[in-house]
Formats: sequence, C-alpha cells, structure tokens
Amino acid sequence: YTYRVPTPPRIIIPPPLLNVESNPNIHIGHLVPPQSQNLDLNYLKDIDIKGFIAQRNILDWSYIKRREAQPIMPFIYLGPFSTVKDKGYLQRECITMVLAVRYTHSFYSTTVNAVAKVADEMGIGYDCVDIADNQDLIQKFPQATRIINKHLSDAHARMGDGSLPKVLVFCENGNERSATVVAAYLMEMFPALNHIKAMQVCQAQRFCVNYEDGLKHLLSSYWDILVARRAVAS
Repeated sequence: YTYRVPTPPRIIIPPPLLNVESNPNIHIGHLVPPQSQNLDLNYLKDIDIKGFIAQRNILDWSYIKRREAQPIMPFIYLGPFSTVKDKGYLQRECITMVLAVRYTHSFYSTTVNAVAKVADEMGIGYDCVDIADNQDLIQKFPQATRIINKHLSDAHARMGDGSLPKVLVFCENGNERSATVVAAYLMEMFPALNHIKAMQVCQAQRFCVNYEDGLKHLLSSYWDILVARRAVAS
C-alpha cells in the first residue's frame, strides 16, 4: 500500500537511436505549416532537415556548450539568456529574431527587457511570450508558433535574397521553458513528431535540455490537442 497522493505516470524520454556515425536517427517526416495562419512558409520545405538532424553528433557535446545556443532546426535556435546579449554570436549565426519565454512576475522579466535594446541596435526582431507559471505554457504554445512563423514569413519576403531567417528562442538557461516552447513548435509543424520525438530532437541538438515531469505532461496534452485538431480538419 502507499499513502502518497496519486500522480500521473512518468513519461520516459529514451535517447534517440543512433546511426553508425553516432548521429541521431529520428524520423522527422514532412513539414506541414498550420493552414490557419495563412503564411507563406513553403520555402522551408526545400530545406534538408533530415540531413541537418543526422549530422549532429551527440558525442561531440561538451559541458561548456550549455552556455551557447544550438540550432534545433536550421531556422530555430535554442539557448540561454546570456547568448542573446552576445552581439557577436547573433551576427555570426545570422539570427534575425529573438523570442523570450519569461515569467510575468520575476526579476528576470525586467532584466530581459535589455534584450529589446540589443535587438533594436542590431536591427533584428524581438518578441516575448509571457507566462504566469509553467502550467500557463500550454495556452501560449499557439501564440509562440504564430510569432515564429509570422517572422519567418515576413523576414523571408523582406530579405528577398534567399537568405534563411533564424529565430532564437530563449529563457534563463535555455533548458526548460524555452525548450518546451520549441518542442511544441516542432509538434505543430511536423505531424510525424509526437511529444516524445519532439523532445528527443531538442535533446539531440542541445544535450543539456531538461524536461521535468510537469513539462512532459504539458507536451503530451498538447499532442493530444494537435491530433484532435488534425482529425477534425481532415
């Protein structure tokens, strides 16, 4: 017998299968942007995303890389707050927008405002997703996806030279809230990626990502919502 409060079963995220070169072998499937957003993102379908994922060697990860941002997809980066203040990094990686995932009532919510100044000085986009707590994230996933996709569409049309817009999503450490937002984005953009695979993709690119049980269950619930939404649409 046990007298503890009943809790949902734990969601285990197994490491992704590796190919002979120790690179992740995850079935990504086709990119299918949400039709409801009515944005031109067809150019993203021409990117070799499968090849991009396959070339990331997990064994190359080092502890110091947690302080940097990593590309989860060619057009989506994930990293900590410190990276966003590094103008040199933003220029080298050709980041065109930074997206903050922040608590509304914390010291961090005020310090992150400095990022807006950096973005303005560099002429890149800046936006934020404000949440009251982690449970509030599931309501903000669609908002984050719209922000990212609108920038990818608008920036690609504005640049006009075939360059690829890139969005850097961040929170304090780049391992929890922002990683959850990126995983939810992948689930919405790639129907073949469920919550398990989406988290695997993020962890394969940024090994220090940490999804605690509450965040895993949020993504599981959001996957159920996406499946139901797609079933109705079809």
